[in-house]
Amino acid sequence: MGLFERNGHVFGFDEGNPDIHGEILRPCQVYDTFCIRKFFAEHSECKVSGRAVPDPLYRAEGSINFASNNMSNTQITADYGGLNNARISEFYINNVTDNLVIAVTFDSVSKFSNNTYYKYYLRSREPVVTRDFGGIQYGVLTVTVIIPHIHNLRLDRSEIYTYGDTNVFPFVLGPQIGTSTDPEVTSMYARFFTNVPSEYQEEISSQGNYFVGNYLQYNICDFGVKVL
Repeated sequence: MGLFERNGHVFGFDEGNPDIHGEILRPCQVYDTFCIRKFFAEHSECKVSGRAVPDPLYRAEGSINFASNNMSNTQITADYGGLNNARISEFYINNVTDNLVIAVTFDSVSKFSNNTYYKYYLRSREPVVTRDFGGIQYGVLTVTVIIPHIHNLRLDRSEIYTYGDTNVFPFVLGPQIGTSTDPEVTSMYARFFTNVPSEYQEEISSQGNYFVGNYLQYNICDFGVKVL
């Protein structure tokens, strides 16, 4: 491990990294949460925390757009479980871009609500809305957070994206979700079961902010950002 000084701060960087110019700096190992908490506290106005995420974690409302199938999903009073089954899988500074990169891998998060609304968007007509229970069992997801300006880290200015794969249908849906007298709605619902990879990516791409925003603020450092 080599050392690098910037603005009066000394950072470590991996000498075995092919980046011989020291552009990628690693001030903490990914498993050293004490070091990561301290780093955030020294480079932002967040308050060090070390609490578990409530399990289940209650969410008043959340929506997903399934653009690939002209549908959306809104869940009222949803419960999320398993957000503590996570680990920091990457943590570094890019000295050139002045960004901090932190990635969190979630192993088994679930979501469930008895108030799940599906909206079917029909061509030149008003949408049809159905309601029943609904949930999902997520596979392994990695959420990457890029926070600019290492001297003043702010979670609310970060860029967040999520990666995950599944080959199974992970959704649990009550029978009324796909029940309608409109044949176009029942056809759209049937197609929903045939395009799982795209719909799953649409699902998780809008969930990553919620997962990682809560995980970081409960487990690492509280930025005072309300994650809705």
